Amino acid sequence: MEFRAALKADSGVYIRGNQLQVRDFPRRGEMKQLKKFKNDDWNELDITVKNAVVTTTVNGKALTEKDTLNLSVQNGKPVANLNGKSVEVTKIECSVGAIAKCLCNGEFMENMKVPLKSNLGIGLQAETGKFEFRRIRIKESPQ
Repeated sequence: MEFRAALKADSGVYIRGNQLQVRDFPRRGEMKQLKKFKNDDWNELDITVKNAVVTTTVNGKALTEKDTLNLSVQNGKPVANLNGKSVEVTKIECSVGAIAKCLCNGEFMENMKVPLKSNLGIGLQAETGKFEFRRIRIKESPQ
């Protein structure tokens, strides 16, 4: 889809009940990585949802697909190696769910966790300021 946000406009896109904030990012001092954002002009928003994605965090740090985690238990205590280096384990979380990869003008915004299954669909919000959506396209790919 495409969106246009006026000065200080605030909006959102809901995917399966979770909200992606869509705003006038640069002038609000947010999402500074979005170098291609066009003030007061049309920006492309691409959201791709993938199911059955494994998400892992070690001591609060999210692992990427390039990371390798080996975990074993020795004498009743966890022993972990992250990318070949021993790490002390205080907390490991692993889950399988759905991730919505969000891009603005081809630049990464965020990976948003969304419910794996939900009867909630897609919603558009215009909260404050002038905010417009156009060219909304939905494509379902085979699983």
